Amino acid sequence: MKTAWTMALLLSLIGGCSSTTVRTSEGNYSGLSCAQLNELVAGSSSDISRTAVTRGQIEHTDIPRWLPGGQRVGTKLVDRQTVKLDTLQQQQAALLAARDRNCPGR
Repeated sequence: MKTAWTMALLLSLIGGCSSTTVRTSEGNYSGLSCAQLNELVAGSSSDISRTAVTRGQIEHTDIPRWLPGGQRVGTKLVDRQTVKLDTLQQQQAALLAARDRNCPGR
């Protein structure tokens, strides 16, 4: 039963998941209010936390060695989450820079 649950988890993660936050290009940040920038920063923080937790869960999933390709799939999923995490952190850095420019006194 545990093996079936592990496979179900891996297959659901292979499909990926989309973020619920709206992506805004860096050029559009200058027109946003401080409150809007704060909301986007909070959303990006939630996305980063969620992605980091997912990556940790995948890393600590006990994939049976007899499962063909199971270890490779687990490694690929961790790599995918790492790339996603790096992208989210870059987006958050851009948001924070825009907030620092547009909201000096916060």
